[in-house]
Amino acid sequence: MTTLKKLFATMGIVGMLGGAAGSAQAGLVLNEGFDGAVPPPGWAIDNLNSTPGGTTDWFKGDTSVFTSQAGAPDAYAAANFNATAFGGNIRDWLISPTVFGLNGDILSFFTRREDQSAFPVQFPEGSIQVRMCVGAACVLPFTTTNFSTLLVPSFTPGINWGQTQVALSGIASGGQNVRIAFGYICNDTSINCDYVGLDTIQVVPEPSAMMLLALGLTTMGWHLRRRSAR
Repeated sequence: MTTLKKLFATMGIVGMLGGAAGSAQAGLVLNEGFDGAVPPPGWAIDNLNSTPGGTTDWFKGDTSVFTSQAGAPDAYAAANFNATAFGGNIRDWLISPTVFGLNGDILSFFTRREDQSAFPVQFPEGSIQVRMCVGAACVLPFTTTNFSTLLVPSFTPGINWGQTQVALSGIASGGQNVRIAFGYICNDTSINCDYVGLDTIQVVPEPSAMMLLALGLTTMGWHLRRRSAR
């Protein structure tokens, strides 16, 4: 193959790779980075189970506490101790719009908490829990009866952004409409609870043929460029 033909072949691979990557991005079932308002369009907040109710729900990230995992500095969702009154218990849920899910789809998201190491008094942080409703059960207000699928048991985020991934399950063969709820769970704000963040929520088809294709094209492009350079 002449050098010119090799160049065209490499350019073609790069173009195909770009198209595959774009297709993979377009193939996301859910993709939310909180670039706009919180809650985003189609999302819902349910803080009815916090006792008693507080002055905040989930809200736009506060850059004075920490910045986002990706995007603009304030492009994340946050919740804090003000979701209930002093001494109360927090059950604050941020709920996705309805999406069509299949068993094996991969839910991915990032969480973190505030670093309190420089504070004179530290408050033990609450936890994040993730639940899912399926089909006709996807009605509000939130309860653990209608959001009966526990996708991610309660965990306390770290002081740096960390990713969690889990496969969707409990969906009928062929797929169903689902909604995913992210809960900030914390008891007794007189001695616990501070501030948590949630960012870059995605549901990715799995296995994703598009992503495998993109990986294959990356490898092919690399080999062609090596051969063209010889």
